[in-house]
Amino acid sequence: MVDFTLPQIDVPGVSARQNQTNKIDYSYQSNDPKYLVTARVNLGGAPPEDVTVKEVIVGESLLNPSAHAVVTLQSAMYNNMVNWDYYRCKPIGIYIEDNNTDAGNPRTMQINQTIYRCDNRRYTNKNTGSVEELSLHSIDQTILNDAKTVWEKSWKCSTPGQVVKEALQKIGVTRSVFSPRGGTGPGRPYVAESIHPLQVIQQQANVALYNGDDPSYVHYMTIREQTGENVHNFRALGELMSNQHTPFDIYAADTAISGGVGFADAYKVGASIPLPLRTAITFNFPCDYDILSDILNGVDCNGRNLNDVRTVNYATGDFSSAMGAISQAANIFKSITNAGSSQQQNSCDTNVEKYLLKRQARMGLLERDKIALRITLPWSPWLHVGQQINFHWNNRFEKSLEQYGSGKYLILHMTHNIQYGGYAVTTLDCIANTFGDS
Repeated sequence: MVDFTLPQIDVPGVSARQNQTNKIDYSYQSNDPKYLVTARVNLGGAPPEDVTVKEVIVGESLLNPSAHAVVTLQSAMYNNMVNWDYYRCKPIGIYIEDNNTDAGNPRTMQINQTIYRCDNRRYTNKNTGSVEELSLHSIDQTILNDAKTVWEKSWKCSTPGQVVKEALQKIGVTRSVFSPRGGTGPGRPYVAESIHPLQVIQQQANVALYNGDDPSYVHYMTIREQTGENVHNFRALGELMSNQHTPFDIYAADTAISGGVGFADAYKVGASIPLPLRTAITFNFPCDYDILSDILNGVDCNGRNLNDVRTVNYATGDFSSAMGAISQAANIFKSITNAGSSQQQNSCDTNVEKYLLKRQARMGLLERDKIALRITLPWSPWLHVGQQINFHWNNRFEKSLEQYGSGKYLILHMTHNIQYGGYAVTTLDCIANTFGDS
């Protein structure tokens, strides 16, 4: 096991007993020893000697089927020569926790993945010795299984959910989550022609419907922090943004300082997570709105669709346009349909005309240029992409009023960053929960 070594930090002029009993503002800041974070890294069961962990980064994204981890190591290169090739394709275990023993629920997180890349290896001078520094990257084993698997199969009339489940089984997935209601219908013909299972899943995401009319499925991975399991998610944005999920409340610093609640108050009423761990260290709004980007994606100022679908029916020879023969479409999407001929083909309707444009508009919400809120928090292992947050930014002088920018958001990307010395943060990139307007 390779561990961080954390320094003992004392508050000058305050006894240990006073530190435990006096709930004053500094007691829940990042310099409090119990909120510093320890990380232990297990490298394939055979850790090298004289190696220190400099940094651990863990990332999830709604736009990526895999979660990633990066561990940056420093090694005394001349005292202990390490053959880093040994760790190719070896398992890596990461266990992260804070030192808070009096809250009854300390922060913990496990990651179990496979090392697939070693990079940024370089020589550095540290103190009086010579040190090499490098980074080991890891992903879930199922992603490596996908890279070496090519699949050929046809389905006559199967729902996208059925095809996705088969594709996940093909690469050895043992844990997956689907949108709990509404299914992924309708059934449709599909042929996988010598492509990877994850490519099959992406193609199914393009046509799957939640509750019969919501074409917003995405395939992504989250890490179950209690066990380290890597979980494949095949879920619709409509389900993720629905009111059936309770948002996680996050507060701007003004709320905690001048909004009537201090950092020293350990718990918000009715919440199990201390208020300081729900309070933003920094936050900004990269994009409130971008009409030019919306129009280029086919949505005008009033939310109307500007795109056009041009379809061809090979069975009947018919060509059609959703907007008519002449249109001023922002984008023209061409596709094959079997509308009116599916029974002749002994097949199922593809419904391309009804949902392709809607799919484009919904996916436009996930563009990198559409990040509406970026927040850095104290390390928060319980947060994951696909979760909703409620951001509260109260007026400094009238605490009952919330500033523009307060509201409900969906986590699109997130990164945990744990550094040597125990400082750890979580950064969230969020999109506005305006799903129903697109």
